[in-house]
This record gives sequence, C-alpha cells and structure tokens, in this order.
Amino acid sequence: MKIKRTLSFVLASFMLLSLFGAFSVVFAETCSGTCGENVFWSLDTATGVLSITGSGDMAYYSSLTAVPWYDYKNAVTAVEIHDGVTNVEMQVFSECENLISVDLGNTVTKIGWYAFAGCSSLTSVTIPDSVTSIGTYAFSRCDSIESVTVGNGNEWILKGLFPDSYLNIKTVTLTEGTTRLNEHVFDGCKALTSVTVPDGVASIGKCAFCECSGLTSIDLPDSVTSIEESAFWNCTGLTAVVLPDSVTCLGGGAFSGCTALESIHIPKDVATIGERAFENCKSLTDIMIPESVTSIGYCAFIGCESLTEIRVVAENNVYLSMGGVLYDHDMKSLICCPNGKSGPFTIPDGVISLEDYAFNGCGQLTSVIIPNSVTSLGCGTFGGCAGLENAEIPAGVASLPDNCFSGCTALKSVNIPNGVTSIGYGTFNYCRNLTDIMIPDS
Repeated sequence: MKIKRTLSFVLASFMLLSLFGAFSVVFAETCSGTCGENVFWSLDTATGVLSITGSGDMAYYSSLTAVPWYDYKNAVTAVEIHDGVTNVEMQVFSECENLISVDLGNTVTKIGWYAFAGCSSLTSVTIPDSVTSIGTYAFSRCDSIESVTVGNGNEWILKGLFPDSYLNIKTVTLTEGTTRLNEHVFDGCKALTSVTVPDGVASIGKCAFCECSGLTSIDLPDSVTSIEESAFWNCTGLTAVVLPDSVTCLGGGAFSGCTALESIHIPKDVATIGERAFENCKSLTDIMIPESVTSIGYCAFIGCESLTEIRVVAENNVYLSMGGVLYDHDMKSLICCPNGKSGPFTIPDGVISLEDYAFNGCGQLTSVIIPNSVTSLGCGTFGGCAGLENAEIPAGVASLPDNCFSGCTALKSVNIPNGVTSIGYGTFNYCRNLTDIMIPDS
C-alpha cells in the first residue's frame, strides 16, 4: 500500500509540473519538455536535431538561461519548427553556436528579437511566406550566413535581420509575391554575387544595390518599370545589366559609379533618364537614346571617360546627336559632349546656349571654338577640361557662371569680352597655368 501511494504521488507530481513553464526530463539521449501552452520541444542529442511541435505561440523567457534547452544549446545542430507553431520567441535559439540549419515551417508569422543571435555556424536562412514580423537583430552575429531566401515580399526585413553579418551574404533568392525592392535593401552587401529577382517586382528602390561591388551582372524581370535613384550606385564590379522593355524611368544616379559597366541598352519606352544616371561609368563605350526619351537630367553622362559618342535615334523629337555630341532637337542648346572626345572641337553656328556641365570632364579636348551665336554658358561648362589651353568668349555672353573653367589646368589665356557683367564663384579655380586674363570694365 505504501509503494502504491508513493507511486501515485510521483505520478501526480509529474502531471502537475507538466502544466507549468519550462519543464524538462532527460531519458538517455532525448531531452524534451514544454515551451508554450500547447508547444513542445524535443532534442535528440545524438543527431543534434531540436524539434518544436504543437500549436500557437512559444513561451516568452525573460533571460537566455531560462530557455529550457539552454543547458544543451551546444548540442543543437538543426532546428525544425513544425507547422502549427506560430512564432519564434525572443532569444530562444540565441548562442546555439553549432547550429547549422533552420527549418521555420510554414505557419510562423513572427520571429522575435535576437532569436538566432550568435548562431555563428549557420550558413543559410529561408524566411517563409507566412512571416510578417521579424525583430531587430534576429540573426545578429551569424557571421557564416552566405545564402538567404526570402518569401512573399519580405525582402524589406533583410537589413534588420543581419545588422552585422549582412556583408557576408553572397546569394539572395526572392520568391514570387515580391513586388518591390525597397530602399537600401542590399545596400553595402559587398560579397553579394547573385540575386534572383522574381517576376512581379515593379520597381528597384532607391539605393537598393548601393555598393554591391561583388555583383557582376543582374537580370531583371519584364515586370520592372522603374529603376529608382542610385539603385546601383557604386556597383564597381557590374559589367552587364539587362533592362527589360517594361522599364520607363531611370532615376538620378541609377548606375552612377558603375566603373566596369561597358554597355547598356536603354529600353524603347524609357521616358526619363535622371541626373547623373551614368556618372563615372568609366568603361561605358556606347549609349543609344531611344525615341521615347523626353527628359535627360544634367550630368547624366559626366565622367564617362571612354564614351566617345552619344547616339540618338532619328525618330526622337526632343534630342539630336551630331558628331556624337548631344543637342536639343533644334540644335539651339548643346547638352553634353561625351568625355571621350579628343582633339579640337568646333561648336556649330546657331547654338545659343551651352548647358550646365556641357563639356565638364572632357579632359582630352585641346581646344573648343565657340561661335558668336552663343550667348549663355552654364555652370561648370568647361570644368575639368584639363587639355584646354585657350578660351575665347563670344561677345554676346553676359556672365561667366560658377565653376565655368574650374580645373582647366592647362588653360593659359582667356579673353573676356566687354559686356560680361559677372564672374561666378570658382570660375577659374585650379587654373594653375593661367597667366593672361583680360577683365573688361563692364
């Protein structure tokens, strides 16, 4: 009778304890217990697989040491969260340094702060479509992660996911359901070499791939209509980009600093090329402006030192190319002389204005003859024309704007006509060989 009562007491105690908090029991190589009202855990220490089963949310633990498998965290090599479990609570897998793989299942909607922080052996992560919320530093100090798959438009969470291991990511796969690559989403991923962008993405956001220097090429789906400001800024390894015909807008600085980019096809329906869109694309040798383009921002091709001509299709009613130089269609304004032009150049008679930065960076030009029809010079018009030795300003010009001849290091003489009433800031900055300049009474 006494044995029966003792056994009954033990069984009753077991049942009571199982109703509360973090209860665990060890049988040989299997550890198990509860980690939520209807959520359970089981660790096979022989295989290192930690399974989370049941339904609903995991329990919250106020400290890392309170997590029920804390004493076994170094034995965990894989985490499997079964369908039915709806969250990964804060810090529950933190510091599992030998964790190699994670299966988040298909029902998890929330991943808490620091959930996998310090899992330094984890090499890849797949975020399922069901996830709608991820806490800051969820994968902090996961320095071995190289591959990320993100589902159903959740690419926006990447920055918060990997705040200090972000630079190591080499491949990213975005699954169907993604409609936009948000601002700065891959900004600074210098190791990134491959991105799969699914059909359905309509826009590449501001600075989405800024300074992704390891990225050499990227294919964009036919759904993309907009490449926004600085989207590929300073992608110095990028040699090829395939832009689909669906693209209608290239934002300011979209490909600025892509020093290895040799050629790019501007799609037939692009209406706008933003300011500095191809700035400092030093390897770019060819560009064709299609019929659809109605707006080209200033300095769109500045610093493209290998570009010797800017071509425009004959059907374009806004722009025109002559001798590889870009003008407005009526040839009243000279918009851009490509930086690869060399030797002497004569501006056609009839041109009235030289737009801002029109010849800026044309370091191989030795002389520019300006006709008397020109009455307006833009800011920085001849800035950086390091080979230009002399400048003859037409009589109809009333002002020399800011930085007009800045950086013309070979410039020796300038003839400023009577009638010029103002000389702007920095007009002759760094003209170190300028020995002769005539400033009129006007």
